[in-house]
Amino acid sequence: MTPMAVGEEGVVCQSAEAVVVPPDTGPLAKQTFAYGLSGLIGPVVGLITLPIFARALTQGQYGLLELGTTTTTVALARHIRFEADFLYVDSMKGEIGAFRTKLDATCAALHAHDEAPRSA
Repeated sequence: MTPMAVGEEGVVCQSAEAVVVPPDTGPLAKQTFAYGLSGLIGPVVGLITLPIFARALTQGQYGLLELGTTTTTVALARHIRFEADFLYVDSMKGEIGAFRTKLDATCAALHAHDEAPRSA
């Protein structure tokens, strides 16, 4: 490669063999479609079942159904969060142990420094 003069046009520091080919976007498009479709399923099911529940249930029964649904959703969310936290802590045991060892050594060194006699 030769250096270019001021005002000269061209590609800087790139050989002809280094042409980058973009990846295939097909899998990304399929995943995006599936993700968007899964977000649409819940509202569509609600739109279909609301009139059915409104006609079949009394106001009190519908309230109990909503309380049960909300309680179940909160319980599942808490359980999933607890499992995720447990798995994270379980995967970090080795790193936490190494950190505690370093912390203990640092504390011991600082304590030894504080206990060392000082010259007047």
